Amino acid sequence: MRVVAIGCGLLVLLLVGYVGWWAFNVMTIVTTTGGGPEVSARQLASTTSGIWIELRLVEQADACRVTEISAPRRLVEVVGLRPPEGFVDEPLPLTEDERRDPETVSWAAGWNRDHVRWVGSEALSPGEPLVLELPASSPAAATGVLSISYERKLGLGGMSSAATITLNAPPESGTSRPTGAEEGAG
Repeated sequence: MRVVAIGCGLLVLLLVGYVGWWAFNVMTIVTTTGGGPEVSARQLASTTSGIWIELRLVEQADACRVTEISAPRRLVEVVGLRPPEGFVDEPLPLTEDERRDPETVSWAAGWNRDHVRWVGSEALSPGEPLVLELPASSPAAATGVLSISYERKLGLGGMSSAATITLNAPPESGTSRPTGAEEGAG
């Protein structure tokens, strides 16, 4: 009986050791930037109350989440642009290690001085466009570029990427604009 107990104990130790090795060597958490599903981003319209943008997955892929919108601070101030519903103004974050590096701290302070960053989470699903309204006091004056970051979880890791929208750019052929009824929706 004692031999069986020792054998079972050794088997459990081997199993625990193997699972530990596997978790350390095989189950790696991977996060990538770029290379994810392509997202089409375009401005639908500028109305008297704001700027409407549409995001759409170009390929049939797993759902993503739009997590960040950034814009030059000058654009935001001139246009009176505000974040869409569900997004809040938040400066660029720094990790503990980054806060100890004066060059990184200086770079982040300059970026935060020159840009506005809105953080939130909106689902972007295959086959369903995501339409966001960015409230603005002078939307017709908007000329500049918005950067929209999105991410997708992949098991224990994930990917993040970004798309850009040039505001009040000439419409591309085939680009539809909302009708008056759609402009007031929201």
